[in-house]
Amino acid sequence: MILTIILEDAKTQEVFELAEKIHNTLAGNQDYVDSNIVLNFDNAKEPQEATVFFSKDDCQNNELVRGKVKEIVDIFVDL
Repeated sequence: MILTIILEDAKTQEVFELAEKIHNTLAGNQDYVDSNIVLNFDNAKEPQEATVFFSKDDCQNNELVRGKVKEIVDIFVDL
């Protein structure tokens, strides 16, 4: 089972800033390293969209996933 969060905005710079902040909260986490949590942002191909995938079945720490989803929502709301 996969949870997908799509973040979209007409302003490319805001999407880039959001993707960078999300990356910084995930960096170093083993599930992020193992691609159980994936941040997909291609500023050349889809500059107005960032996508975050969480694999419930593959993540090592489901509590961490809960926390990271909340952090992503907080970053999005505060941007």
